[in-house]
Amino acid sequence: MHICVNLDKNKMETLKKLNKQRNNFNNLNKDFFAFYNGLNFIQKHFIRKTVKLLKNNGTYTGYIWINNDSRKYYKIESINAKQDANLSKSIMTLLKSFAKKRTYFYECEKNDFNYKVLKDLGFIEKHGTVEMYCVLENYIDFSIPKSITIRKFLPDVDEKLRCDLQNKIFKKDDRIPLSVQDIYFDEAQEYYFADGSFFIKLGDSTIGYGQLIMNNYIPTIVNFGILDEFRGHGYGKLFIKFFLKLAEDNGFDKIFLKVDYSNKIAFKLYESVGFKICKETYTWKLKL
Repeated sequence: MHICVNLDKNKMETLKKLNKQRNNFNNLNKDFFAFYNGLNFIQKHFIRKTVKLLKNNGTYTGYIWINNDSRKYYKIESINAKQDANLSKSIMTLLKSFAKKRTYFYECEKNDFNYKVLKDLGFIEKHGTVEMYCVLENYIDFSIPKSITIRKFLPDVDEKLRCDLQNKIFKKDDRIPLSVQDIYFDEAQEYYFADGSFFIKLGDSTIGYGQLIMNNYIPTIVNFGILDEFRGHGYGKLFIKFFLKLAEDNGFDKIFLKVDYSNKIAFKLYESVGFKICKETYTWKLKL
C-alpha cells in the first residue's frame, strides 16, 4: 500500500538516500540538500514542509519536493520513485499528497521512460527545447555567393544594429524586447567569444545575425536567425554552414545549439546540415 508521510528531522537520512537517486527519473531533478544545507534553522523548518516521502509496505520508495511560493501553482523541484510496475501510481500518489485543485509545473529532461509516465498521468507539454550537435570532422564544402556578405560584429559600433535585428527576428507577443544595454551585458560575459559574432547581408541589407559562444568551453551557436521576409531562400542554411566552418577552423570537432521544440522550420534546417538530437527538455503542466 502506497502512503505519503511528512518529512521531519528523523527522516533526513532516508531523504538523503532517495535524493541521491533523483536522476533516475529526471536529470534535471534538483538536489534538495544543496539548497537545504545553506538555510538557517527557521528556513529549514519551513522547507521540510515542502517534501513528502512515499512509503510502500514499510519501505521508503520515493519522494517529492515542491516550490509553493505561488498560490496559483506548484513547481516540482524534484520527484522520483522506484522504477517498477507501480511507477505511475507512485508518482500520482506523491502529486496528490499536497493540496488538491492545484496546477503543477515540472521541467524534465527526456529519457527512455519518464515522458511516457508523465503523459499517462495527464501532464501536457507546454514548451521546451531540443539540444542538437553536429560532428565537424571532414565537414562539407562551403562557399559564399557574390550577393552575400558575412561580416564580423564590431564592438562599440554594432550594438544597436544587433539589438534591433534580434528584436525583429525573435519578435513574439510574450517576449521582452532587448535593449542596447543587454547587448553590452552579453559582451561582458565569460562565455562571450569575441571572434564569434556575425551579421549576414544581402546586398546592402542586413538580413540576419548569429554568434558562437563558449558554453563551458563547448562551442555553441546562439541568437541565430534570419529576418522573416528573407527566409525560405537558402540564406539560413548558408549562414549556419558559415558557423560550422568557423568552429572547425578554430579547432573544434563538434558544435552544439538549442532550438525551441515547436520551431519545426529551424529544426529541419539544422537537421539538413548534419545536426542530431542529443537532449530534449520540456516544461510539463498538470491540473489536479
